[in-house]
Amino acid sequence: MNQVNNNVALDSAVLAIKAGSSADAKSNAFLYRIGGEVYKSAALATIDLSASSGTLALADDNVACIAVDINAAGTVSTTVGTHVASTDIADAKQPLLAADKARIGYIFVLNETASAFTIGTTVLDVANSTVMYVNCFNHEAGAFQS
Repeated sequence: MNQVNNNVALDSAVLAIKAGSSADAKSNAFLYRIGGEVYKSAALATIDLSASSGTLALADDNVACIAVDINAAGTVSTTVGTHVASTDIADAKQPLLAADKARIGYIFVLNETASAFTIGTTVLDVANSTVMYVNCFNHEAGAFQS
């Protein structure tokens, strides 16, 4: 097993929208492993999606996958995968996992608002969009990357 695949969340972070009409996410407390060491993250009251690396403006009838990762210091980062012109959320491209991080989960966005959906600015519960939260734990993140 390579080092990246050894870095995993050990239980569910329970990713969710921070609150109604929010552009940010949140999580519960969770355990994760990086480089054979186990760490505990406190609940994350705010996961700021506006700080995501990648293209943030999602065109109408496009899907995107936002990967939520954590490093050994407890710093959370988010990366937006390549946007895909599709109305099928399963077509979203998942970003690669860095060797020094563990994957907490994914936030998939399908924009059908007839205008741009700006990740980190547009509220996650906006009408005519689909946002799905997937928690990663006890799996090899690399097995799900595209």
